[in-house]
Amino acid sequence: MVSDHGCSPVNRMVHMEQFLFERGFLVFKDPETPKTTLVQGWYDKLDWDKSKVWLHEGVFLDTFNIYVNAEKGSPEYKQTQRDLIRELRIWTDPVTEQTVCALALSKRDAELIGLWGDQLGDVVVVLEANAQLAKKAGEAAVEPNMENLASGHARMLPTEESVYGTQKAIFTIAGPGIKKGYERPADKLGHIHLIDIAPTLSYLLGIEPPLQAQGSVIQDLLEGREVARERPNPTPDFEPTRRYKAWIQRFWDERFGILPEDIVPC
Repeated sequence: MVSDHGCSPVNRMVHMEQFLFERGFLVFKDPETPKTTLVQGWYDKLDWDKSKVWLHEGVFLDTFNIYVNAEKGSPEYKQTQRDLIRELRIWTDPVTEQTVCALALSKRDAELIGLWGDQLGDVVVVLEANAQLAKKAGEAAVEPNMENLASGHARMLPTEESVYGTQKAIFTIAGPGIKKGYERPADKLGHIHLIDIAPTLSYLLGIEPPLQAQGSVIQDLLEGREVARERPNPTPDFEPTRRYKAWIQRFWDERFGILPEDIVPC
């Protein structure tokens, strides 16, 4: 059994279109145009000659994908991408005094969190836990969510969790070859990923996984498969480690003239 994602509390609404307009990345033929991709004729209202970036028209919560309005790989493209990422990373909510974006990544770096492909934006945004991308236009780039604590899909990190809710899904499995009463220690092994489910079920059924499957078999769920992740303290206090530290410090001191107290041996 696999559930849909959960919902975490949301009390701040983020108007990405307003933010891009205020920072000069998004320019309209008429500055009074409502700052929302849901406005009728969105593409026609943009000043394409002056806008450095653009957003898809009317796509549900798609403003976490931001596209650079320049030839891919050109100096203008790279500069705009760098400038936008910088502004997103230092964007602060004036009320909470916290950053608005948990992540602001280039398309290249978004692969690190499992996002890639021809539909991915040139800049990808993930919001902080308490925020959600707004659909309607607002007067400010960040506004309260009707002064009420609510929950929603948002565009926050999937690991977000609080006393009120979580973005995490539920996964349970039972049957031949599956450990009984086992609960994965996520703090040691990490969370189960959705991409791992199809390969795991294929393995249990004795069939080839789909060609599009990019995950792996969840080994620790299976009987007779003990996945150990117990490791010693990174700097255990025992004699071999002390001898190694002393040796490496002498080496760096004699070879490069670096004093022992100036280095941290890896």
